[in-house]
Amino acid sequence: MKTLLYSSVVLVVVVAVLRNQFSKQFVNMADLVLDQIYFGLCKLDGVQEFNQRSPNYMEGNWIPVHKELKVVGVPGKGNLPQELVGTTYARIGPNLKCWPPTNKHHAFNGEAMIHTIHMDTNSSIKYSNNWIRENLPNKRWDDIGKECGPTFGFADLNDGGLVLFRYLVLKMKSKLKGIVHPPQERIQAGSTAIVHHAEKIFACSELFLPFEIKMSSDSVNPIGFYDYHGKLTNRKNGPVDGTFSAHPVIDEKTGDLYYASTNQAAGSVAGGQPFLDLGVVDKTGVLYKLFHIPIRNPTSAFYHDIMLTENYVIIPETSLKKDVTRLNSYKTLTFYNETEPMRFGIIGRDARPQMK
Repeated sequence: MKTLLYSSVVLVVVVAVLRNQFSKQFVNMADLVLDQIYFGLCKLDGVQEFNQRSPNYMEGNWIPVHKELKVVGVPGKGNLPQELVGTTYARIGPNLKCWPPTNKHHAFNGEAMIHTIHMDTNSSIKYSNNWIRENLPNKRWDDIGKECGPTFGFADLNDGGLVLFRYLVLKMKSKLKGIVHPPQERIQAGSTAIVHHAEKIFACSELFLPFEIKMSSDSVNPIGFYDYHGKLTNRKNGPVDGTFSAHPVIDEKTGDLYYASTNQAAGSVAGGQPFLDLGVVDKTGVLYKLFHIPIRNPTSAFYHDIMLTENYVIIPETSLKKDVTRLNSYKTLTFYNETEPMRFGIIGRDARPQMK
């Protein structure tokens, strides 16, 4: 396995060199060849069988919504409580723009879409839905969906198999075309939760930096990734950028926002030691506490949520683990370790960070 991986890495380098030596015609031909290699690997890896097994994420309510609607009247019965009139309810979720996918599909895969229901009057409801159309390098929104080419996502990693070879083919395609992709933390807007805090609205996920948006009852305007004035970037340990939380918790009394996350992108295990970040943002939007807490390796697969009491922050650490080295043996990225029972980290809310 390692020999094949090393050979593939060498091939990536060769492709990069050839790109600088030959014509556009060669690049197009080589790209087509890589596409055939990718789809051949998909067949060997059982991608179609994975997507068609029961249950799956390809049928029923799992099918993404592909039409964006604006202020569509929704029929209803009765009257709304007066307190709700003029308010807007919003939810967010992944909504894959290119369908059907060519890779193994999972509910976590897809661009972020926000659905809103605006209570216009006590008897009138208006519905709208919008993708968060980030203005990112090499992401042309109008081209997404025209043709579903080779791609990569969570289910590919979590099903093991030939995933590393398919990933290397995608790397070769990028090298061939001279495409430089953003780091994981800036791939897209989060699609797990919407958070309103300190007069800002964020699309959140534990994999990415928080993404600021502006919202109205019928539109979503992307602003960009937010790093709390540089405090979530230029890090000394692991990746340059930090990540946020899928579900930050806001103290209703103080207005402070608490989040916990561990950036598990490339380079995250700095010197063999992964870290979990615990941050506290005051009601004005200032990140004034940031803990870097050493955690066990392999880490939990997700640090998805936290609990807040009057005096403590409680962070669950589950027995579902994540270990990227397992991919070298065709195994799944995540696995259940029954020898490590679930634990809870408890930190006093009056604690002060010991490291910067």
